[in-house]
Parts: sequence; structure tokens; C-alpha cells
Amino acid sequence: FADALRSHLPDRHADHWNADGFIDAVSRICEPPPELATEEQVYEFSQTQIDERLHEYAETAYAAREEELGDEQMRLLERLLLLRAIDTHWVQHLTAMENLRTGIGLHAYGQRDPLVMYRTEGQQMFQDLQNRIQGDVAHTIFRVSLNPATPAGGAANGPGNGRGGGRRRAAAEPASPMQAVNGGNRAAAPAAAKVGRNSPCPCGSGRKYKRCHGGG
Repeated sequence: FADALRSHLPDRHADHWNADGFIDAVSRICEPPPELATEEQVYEFSQTQIDERLHEYAETAYAAREEELGDEQMRLLERLLLLRAIDTHWVQHLTAMENLRTGIGLHAYGQRDPLVMYRTEGQQMFQDLQNRIQGDVAHTIFRVSLNPATPAGGAANGPGNGRGGGRRRAAAEPASPMQAVNGGNRAAAPAAAKVGRNSPCPCGSGRKYKRCHGGG
């Protein structure tokens, strides 16, 4: 919510506000607070009052989400979203840092210490990385849910369905892609039979193999 506030309600002067853009930005995270659902309502409050209401509403919405999922599922969801966001943005950050390291020497032409500039810009880039990760999680956590994986074959293949249940379950489980490529397909291919040089050529010409296709 802080980014939405800074971007669309940048100061205390309502003349500089974009209330419609603010509502849209909040809606991308979750439903906006009832008292801030329209442009007219937004203009009824000061920037400080809106900030306070957003913080209160965020805590209430988070608590409701946690109660809906349960503590354990909520922690799992947070970890998964964080890992996904880090995976998405970390490589980009490393690339940006490498570009910064490569070009940092150019600051010397502007009478600035490259080492100081590298530290300053590197810290800012890391802060931007954290903000992007937090933003991704905030924009997702209220809109996704955890779907437990269903065992292959379903309940019909459970262990209590007779002696053949285990075999049926094993048959229903698909092989992994690597097993399919490296195992079954190649094993199924027949081995080429070795043909003697004086044997009849397999092509059916009636000639000896050494004087037909084996002559090369």
C-alpha cells in the first residue's frame, strides 16, 4: 500500500492526487477499504489519515487471510511466494550488479570516487530488489491458495482394495520424462542382427552379403 500512496497521493495537497489510480493500485492487492472505495471518499481524508487507514486495513485483511488458511498453511504460502519472488528477481539483480561493476570506473571522469559510487548504487539496487520481492508477495498473497497434490490413481488405487491394488497403482503412475527417454524407448528397440559375409544378403537379392550391401 505504501507504493500506491507514494505514487498516486505524493503529498498533502489533494490537487496533486490521482485518486482513481490510487484505488486501482490498492485493488490489485486486495479489495480497497470500504471508506476509500471511491474517488469522493478518498478526497474526504488527508494523506496521513489515508495512510493510517491503509495500515489498519492491511493488518485486518492479513489476519482474516491467516484465519482462513490456518497458521501452518499461511507460513507455507509465505515461504513459497518468497522463494518464487527471489527466484524471479535475483538473477536480474546479479546481472544489474555485474553491469554496474563493469561501468563504475566511468565515474572517475566526473571526479567521483568509483568505490564510493559502487557502494552507494549497489545499496540502492539491493533496496530496490527487496522492494520488488515484497511487492510481488503483497500482490499475490491475498489472491492465491494452496492446492494439495492428489496421489496418482486417486482413492481407487488405495492399499485397501485387494491384493492387486499395489500393482494397479504402480501401473497407473506415469514414468518420468527422463525415464521415458532413457529407459523404455531405447530398451524396446530390437538389436540389429549380425550378418556373416558369406550369408545371403538380408535385402533379398539372392547374392552373398559380402558382394551386395556388405561390399562397402
